Amino acid sequence: MIMINALVDINTFITTQGLIALLGILLGFLYWLYKRKEPKRVEYRKFSQAFTPALHRLANPDERADDIMREEFPRHKDAFSNFEHMVRGSKCEIRFKEKWKEYDAKRDRIYKYVWSGAPSSDFPELLESDGVTAKDFNKILKLLIEKLLEIAKP
Repeated sequence: MIMINALVDINTFITTQGLIALLGILLGFLYWLYKRKEPKRVEYRKFSQAFTPALHRLANPDERADDIMREEFPRHKDAFSNFEHMVRGSKCEIRFKEKWKEYDAKRDRIYKYVWSGAPSSDFPELLESDGVTAKDFNKILKLLIEKLLEIAKP
């Protein structure tokens, strides 16, 4: 009888120790997965912070896209160049680059209006001649930036 109780106690001890070991391995693996993505999260924070002022300005109806892009786009381009390597080889790389090209094309459209010799004050009228208001253009750019950030998010 004592022998049977001793075997049961040993089995309980081994089972408990085994469960604790498995739990430790699982927690260690989850921690490793979390830490493995830490560099991308840090770079993403820097990337998204470059766009935050523009997002706030684009939400303001008194701000114009041409003024915002002239001041903010150099920072956006630098942030893109610094972050691009983080998505290289990932599932979202193609979508990220396509969305950046779309954003750059819209920004380029603004540059063509403003730096084609047309005075900056004519910007809203030039857009409206294409059927797009300046307020619509602000919304379009804001949505493009938000989508770009969403795609890049780790």
